[in-house]
Amino acid sequence: MALQDADIRTFERDGVLLMPGVFGDWVDTLRDGVEKNMQEPGPWSREYNQAGEPGRFFGDYCNWQRIDEYRDFL
Repeated sequence: MALQDADIRTFERDGVLLMPGVFGDWVDTLRDGVEKNMQEPGPWSREYNQAGEPGRFFGDYCNWQRIDEYRDFL
């Protein structure tokens, strides 16, 4: 996707730009990276849920250097 001047103005005005499908080819790769990250969390990982709460809220910081899928994407 080549950005047009109107796209740049939209981003400057709104701080966001919808770019449908641009990263579609990366979804499976990034999904694999997230799975790897959650199975082998880094030293700055954190589970934000309280015990007994439904779902999972997981965060981990600075992983692009150790997760190949993230590095490939970047």
